[in-house]
Amino acid sequence: MSRRKSLKKSQLTLLLLTLYFCLFNQNIFGQTDRMPLPNVETIVNKICGSSAEIIWANTYTTGKVAHIYLLMEGKYFTKPYLKKFFTCISREYADIVSLKITALSDREKLKIEINRLLHPPIHENPPPEVILDPNPEPINYYRAYYYRSRKESFEYSPDPTKGRMITYNFKKPSVPLIK
Repeated sequence: MSRRKSLKKSQLTLLLLTLYFCLFNQNIFGQTDRMPLPNVETIVNKICGSSAEIIWANTYTTGKVAHIYLLMEGKYFTKPYLKKFFTCISREYADIVSLKITALSDREKLKIEINRLLHPPIHENPPPEVILDPNPEPINYYRAYYYRSRKESFEYSPDPTKGRMITYNFKKPSVPLIK
């Protein structure tokens, strides 16, 4: 019985260490592997024809994972435009295995989204001012989230006064996906 408890305790320790390194995006030597995403300004605004402001764009795990945060005008949050725009960016970064794009029309809300990624809450019971709603209501701003890994999809808010998001799943992926 004590061997079983010891095994569970060691498994839990290993799980917690793995989680720690994943959350803080560090390798076992304590060095971050976060790097700026190359050519993002050119790709987003010149090649893909947007006027989005790139707020933050980085790659992780030796360039296999990337996350881009964009500030965009509300007029661009339509299904036809987002589908064309996300497909273009996806094709330009075809070598990235897992790509996520967060686009919002409100600069302050975008800063909150970035802060969530960079500083995830580590307390089990954080003070009330630290608790961030994981799915904020998009009242008075637009938002869109694009994901590409094992599948390719995006969700967006067509109406900034409602919390409803519409999901679009690509029938034909823009690039070959991982299996």
